[in-house]
Amino acid sequence: MAFFNDNIPIITDSMKNIHMFQWNSGNIYSYYFNLANKQTDRRIIAENTLEEFDVTVDSEDNIYLVYQDQSFNLILLELKENRIKRTVITEEPLPVMYNLNIMMGGENIHIIYEVPLHDIENIYRICHQYKKEDKWITNIVDDIKVKKILNPIQLIKNKDTIMIGYYDLFNMEEEVCVKSFSLKEGKWDRKIQLTKDQKPKLYIDMIVLNEKIHLVYSEYYEGNLKIRYERFSLSENIANMEVREDISNIENCSHPTLVYFEDKLWVEWIEYDNITSRFSADEGDTWGSIYQWKESKGKEVVRYKYKRYFNTDRHILNFSFGKIYPEISFIGFGNLQNTAEIPLKKNLHSWILPF
Repeated sequence: MAFFNDNIPIITDSMKNIHMFQWNSGNIYSYYFNLANKQTDRRIIAENTLEEFDVTVDSEDNIYLVYQDQSFNLILLELKENRIKRTVITEEPLPVMYNLNIMMGGENIHIIYEVPLHDIENIYRICHQYKKEDKWITNIVDDIKVKKILNPIQLIKNKDTIMIGYYDLFNMEEEVCVKSFSLKEGKWDRKIQLTKDQKPKLYIDMIVLNEKIHLVYSEYYEGNLKIRYERFSLSENIANMEVREDISNIENCSHPTLVYFEDKLWVEWIEYDNITSRFSADEGDTWGSIYQWKESKGKEVVRYKYKRYFNTDRHILNFSFGKIYPEISFIGFGNLQNTAEIPLKKNLHSWILPF
């Protein structure tokens, strides 16, 4: 398997057509796949861009793409049918952005990104901009400390809030935190620290299912990486851990990804040159066997970023591994027909904590 760690967002519109986006050599390409007539279209929609970009879609199938151009301005494109509207959001150039994200909160566009504070080493500022009526409002979400590597952030929409999961440094080790923005009140709540075990970590994915936060990340253990799953309930801005589970064997396990599909909660990840996963039928209380997906062997695989406006209670995902264009399909969850069961070694641990 060849894994390409490119940023490739996919949007499914209300007619189930697929819109895929990819950056290459300063240009952002759009790929459109029409479900009805099976036709495809490829075009350049932005030139002279930096590598960070993201997309989202609203209730009327309007697509919004945000990126930073090579003059360091933040640009918003609105794609409606065959028309493109370009708006410069920032009044002056900004530092190079990292972890650039865009999502819809109600009918408003929300953009979150990180910029380095050059006067302080290893400090990044998480910024939030959103459009209310015809005005762009800017918030500082948090200033975070980074040990060595800037980890990704995760945005999720939960009812009337936008929640962000991210790393910050506590006592010389990075831990996962969450912070929530009230769409009704227009303000951020205080930061909540989720993980507290003081062990080196990488990556993050997070979903909210039935008012519980489900979190996965990679944790270093004896020079290798394992996948850790944790579940939390939130009460009055306090996080209560309910479950902690070592999902994988202690191997080279990276890019953990959560998928809720047809009443099963899946965790999928990359283990050496394979896509591997496990699922829970009771939302994280217990976990089944580890499966290796044979169709990932010998394939070119990416981790798609998945967006759609209309969500269902049976399908929740931010990312999924999948085959690359032109054979676009997800791998790592669903039918187990083309899988091989992997033995679970005995040195893994699980905790189910009292509610």
